[in-house]
Order: sequence, then C-alpha cells, then structure tokens
Amino acid sequence: MQPISYNAMGNFNQVFSNQMNQINNDTMTLQGGVERTILPEKIEQDPQLKSDLKLLGNDGAGKVANDFQTALGNSLKDLNTTQRNAEVALETFATGGDIDVHQVMVSQQKASLSMSMAMQLRNKAIQAYSEIYRMSV
Repeated sequence: MQPISYNAMGNFNQVFSNQMNQINNDTMTLQGGVERTILPEKIEQDPQLKSDLKLLGNDGAGKVANDFQTALGNSLKDLNTTQRNAEVALETFATGGDIDVHQVMVSQQKASLSMSMAMQLRNKAIQAYSEIYRMSV
C-alpha cells in the first residue's frame, strides 16, 4: 500500500487557483468597466436580460437615473400635497367651517401614513447607500 500524503494548504491553494481561473475565464467586462459573469449564450437565451443589457449600454443608466429622479420628485410633491390638505382640513374644522370630524381625521391619518412611508423609504435608501459605500471593489 502506498502512503498517502496530505497537504492541506497545497490542496486548498490548488482548489482556490482552479476556482479563480474558472471565474476569470467566465468573467467579461461590460461597457464602463463593470464586470459580469454572464456567458454570451445565456444572454442570447434570455430576451429580458438581453434588452436590459442593451438599455444599459445605450445610456440606459442615465435614463434610469432620470426616471428615478422624476418618480422621487413626484412622490415628494404628493407628500407635500397630502400634508397641506390635512392642514387645510384642520384649519377649516378649527375655524368652524363646513367639514366633518371624520374627514379631518381621515386627512390627518393619510398625512401621517404618507410621512411614515416617506421616512421608511429614506431610511432604506440610506441603508442601501451605506451598504454600497462599504463594499470593497
């Protein structure tokens, strides 16, 4: 029987090198220097991925950023409108205007829920930014 030699570090280095070589062979660079590990055959087989990558390659990132900016601006305008409507309803009720108590309460709750949702979205955005900032490249 032949003695078996076991070199844990050597085996680890060999497996690690093989894995890194495989990753490097599969890795390609997109426009802008972003790396991906998607083989061209996979792109051809997935029409949704193909269209998404095409959008990103044709200044799609700028379009997405503009769309996000527009959506965020519209959401903040809606939040402001909801807050203002609640204030107007409260002022109308306080001055003896023609408004029911339940309408005032509903508008106050809408404003409160809208503000809570906006704060949660802000917190999640900050958390995502912090995570991306901490990523090592």
